[in-house]
Amino acid sequence: MSVFPTSRGGVRGVPVLRIGGHFLLMLILGLIVCGAADALFVRDCAGRTVLGSDITPTRIAFIGCPEDGQAGPVVPPKRGPIRARMAPRLARQLAYYKAARGDGVLAPKGWHCRGWYGSSGAYLVVTPKKLRPPYFPPPKLSGTVVFAGTELGDTSGRFDVAVTAARLFPKVARKFIASVKAEGLVSDRRFDVKPFPSDAMHYLSDRAVEFMTPAGHDGLGTTGQWLMASALPIRGIVALVLPPGEPAQIELMTRLPAGRSDLTESILDWESKRIRRDGGCLLRPRCSQRW
Repeated sequence: MSVFPTSRGGVRGVPVLRIGGHFLLMLILGLIVCGAADALFVRDCAGRTVLGSDITPTRIAFIGCPEDGQAGPVVPPKRGPIRARMAPRLARQLAYYKAARGDGVLAPKGWHCRGWYGSSGAYLVVTPKKLRPPYFPPPKLSGTVVFAGTELGDTSGRFDVAVTAARLFPKVARKFIASVKAEGLVSDRRFDVKPFPSDAMHYLSDRAVEFMTPAGHDGLGTTGQWLMASALPIRGIVALVLPPGEPAQIELMTRLPAGRSDLTESILDWESKRIRRDGGCLLRPRCSQRW
C-alpha cells in the first residue's frame, strides 16, 4: 500500500487515492494512530518531527548550474542564498540549485547539477555524483536524483504537455488538448491515455497533482526521457498552466535515499508553495488569472 506522509491537504500517514483501491479502513486507522496535522507541527507515525513548530525563514545556499542546449553552453548563474520557511535542521542539509533557464529546485547539499534547454522547455538534474559527458542525448537516470522540468505548451513541447493534460487533467484542459489534436501532426491515439494504475495520486487542485510511482514500476515518474524505474520510489508534483497565460507543464521529481523522507517532504512542500506563490492562482480550482 502506498501512502503520502504529507501535511498538504490531509493527515500524515493517511493513504490517498490509488487507482482501483479502497482505503476507507486505513483512512480511519490513520486518523486514530497518527492524529491530525497542521501546517506548523507535523509528526509521522513513529513520532518523528518532520516539519516542526521551529519552522522559520532560513537561508539556503544557492548553487548555479551549468547548462547546454540549442544555442550552446550557458554559464551558471550567481546570486546569494535564498530564504525558505522550514526547520533549520532540514534547511542545513539542502541547497537551491538553478540553471540560467527554467525552474530551480531544492536538493541535498553537496550534490551536482546540470541543465538542458531547447525549444520544448528547460530541464534540471541534481545527482549525488557529477554527470560525465557526453551530455547529448541526456542520460536516463536510475539512481537517486532530483529533477525539475518546465515543458512549454506553445512550442514543440505542446504535444507532451497535451498528453500529460489528457492523462491527468482531461476536463479542465479539454480546449487545450483539442487545439493540439486539431493540428493533425500526431495520431489521436497518442492522447488516449489514463492515469497509471500503480501510481498513488493526490490532487492539489484541478490542475496540479502530487504522485508516487512505486519502486520497480513505470508511471508518472518514468514517462519522460529522464528517469527510469529502480529499487526506490519516485515522488513528485505535476502542475499545468493553461491560457490566458502561456500554457506549460511544471514537473518536480524526487528519488532520495531510503530513510530520507524528511528531506523529500521538505522539497515537495517547498515546491507546492512555490507553485502557489509564483503561479498565482495555479493551485486554485477553476482559476483563469494570468500568472
